Amino acid sequence: IVPETDLKELALTADELHLRSVENLNALVGKEVELHTVGSMFMVTCGGTYESSLLVTDKLWKKLAERVKGDIVAGCPTRDLLLFAGASDAEGMAALRKAVEEQYAEGGRTISKKLLRRTADGWKPLED
Repeated sequence: IVPETDLKELALTADELHLRSVENLNALVGKEVELHTVGSMFMVTCGGTYESSLLVTDKLWKKLAERVKGDIVAGCPTRDLLLFAGASDAEGMAALRKAVEEQYAEGGRTISKKLLRRTADGWKPLED
C-alpha cells in the first residue's frame, strides 16, 4: 500500500504505480507460474505466495483464455489459491463454484468467495 503523499514524492501517478507493480510482479514470479488441470477447471500456482496477485497480469490471462470455452471466470478464495474455468463450460463452472465455496469456508488467508469474469475491460464481478 502506497499512500498518496508517497506517490507525490516519487512523482508517480496511481496508473504509473500500477504498471510498475505489474512489471515487478511479472519479473518476480517469472517462470514459477504453473498451470494445473483439476477435473474440469484449472488452477494457477506460483510458489504459494503470489497466486492472488496474478489476477493483474494481463499477459498471463491472454494466454490462458485459449484454454477455456467463453470468458474466463476466476475465483480466489484464499491468498494462495487461484482457480478458473470457462463461462461456457457448465461442468467447469459448477466445479469452480463448489471449490471456491469450500476453500473459503475452510478459512485461513481468505480473500473472497466472489467469482470474477474477465472482460475486455478487465475483471468484473460475475453476474448470475
